[in-house]
Amino acid sequence: HGSHYRTLVAAISARRALRMSYRGALDAAAVSTKIWPYRLLWSRHSWYVIARSSLHRGVRTFHVGRIEALTELPERFK
Repeated sequence: HGSHYRTLVAAISARRALRMSYRGALDAAAVSTKIWPYRLLWSRHSWYVIARSSLHRGVRTFHVGRIEALTELPERFK
């Protein structure tokens, strides 16, 4: 998960959007969503990213360990 963590830290610092492939705890298949990452949170011995999700149309919390892929996008946010 180290590479995902580093990608998230860089995206938060640069305020860059990411394309994320994510498999939730109860999901049979991974979903793809564009996220605007705001903060990382350490809770219950795991890292989480708080981000706005285009799929969910709102701010959500995602477990970093369940992220399958991250791609940096050229889009920036405020």
